[in-house]
Amino acid sequence: MSADERRSYHSPLREEQVRRTRDQILDALTELLADRRADDITTREIAERAGVSQPTVYRYFPDRTALLAGMTERINALAAESEEGGYALDGIDEVGARVEWLFTMSDTIPVEMRAEALLNADP
Repeated sequence: MSADERRSYHSPLREEQVRRTRDQILDALTELLADRRADDITTREIAERAGVSQPTVYRYFPDRTALLAGMTERINALAAESEEGGYALDGIDEVGARVEWLFTMSDTIPVEMRAEALLNADP
């Protein structure tokens, strides 16, 4: 049977398990970022905090860049769920509202927003 002839497999339970494991890893990173810089956190520490193996961390996030991108994706998803909604600006008149929204998000998810600010700051 060729690769094209194989049936695709779709399991909602497996997808939920993947999402939960990914969330556990990002939760662990978030907790560690509360009082440490991203560069000072090891994948071993993340794995221990998340309750998974170190290879599992690498399976979901192959390198530090992917891990930090996962954190950014999570923040963007949380931002999209917020009442004010999203990062997009349609014009200069929205800058004030955007700044106010960022302060609100900082109160809602302070560790994630701090991490995002530090990760995006110039060294």
